[in-house]
Amino acid sequence: MDLGEKRDLAVGSFSKGMKQKVAIARARVHDLVLLFLDEPTANLDPETAKTVREIIRELTKEGRTILLNTHNLDEAQRICDRVGILRTRLLTVGAPRALEETLWGPLSMAPVDWPVWAPDSWPLVDKA
Repeated sequence: MDLGEKRDLAVGSFSKGMKQKVAIARARVHDLVLLFLDEPTANLDPETAKTVREIIRELTKEGRTILLNTHNLDEAQRICDRVGILRTRLLTVGAPRALEETLWGPLSMAPVDWPVWAPDSWPLVDKA
């Protein structure tokens, strides 16, 4: 996790991404079988977020259970085997792709025939 060279520095001086790596490393040291991660890639640069996702996948391959709290459905689909949808209470649990089809149906793209770069031409813009 590239933490060795920082071992003499105060964790408080680390970036958010480095702090996330330290938290995951601490869980590994204690050999925890259950981890709760709250928005583990929020506000991280893309490369660090990718590294954190890879570490989470490694932990699950080691037999650990990860409870991941995220608003990022794309990330949940990339990382999770099962997803629970909460809205004050647990609404449903299932595989990410199955839930996507059940809850939202197949997604489709619609062609846009007006130039999106010219706001005056947007058909839904109130010009009054």
